[in-house]
Amino acid sequence: MTKGGHTYIMTNPGHTVIYTGVTANLELRVAQHKSQSIEGFVKKYHVVKLVYFESHDRIEDAIAREKQIKGKTRAKKIAMISAMNPDWVDLSGEDRILRAAPLPNDEEERILRAAPSE
Repeated sequence: MTKGGHTYIMTNPGHTVIYTGVTANLELRVAQHKSQSIEGFVKKYHVVKLVYFESHDRIEDAIAREKQIKGKTRAKKIAMISAMNPDWVDLSGEDRILRAAPLPNDEEERILRAAPSE
């Protein structure tokens, strides 16, 4: 049986940093970010706010999507986040994680085409 996964984007309180990651357990991973128990980039830049995520049936799909997102310009990542979460609220509350849903691919592509190029 293949285990599912999540692709996610987190930021710092000032929204100056965009961090893209992948995990099999989104709630645990967000808790690790918030507790600052992850050494390196996450701790250095205080990446504690979940602003975007997608759920995938297979972890391999989540990994592939993470790579795709990491290849996008900052402007396109901002457009993606803003389409799902216009106010950039922290989605890490359990009820928010359960309610939020990623955009259909065609809607995301429309948004990305409209985003300015860097």
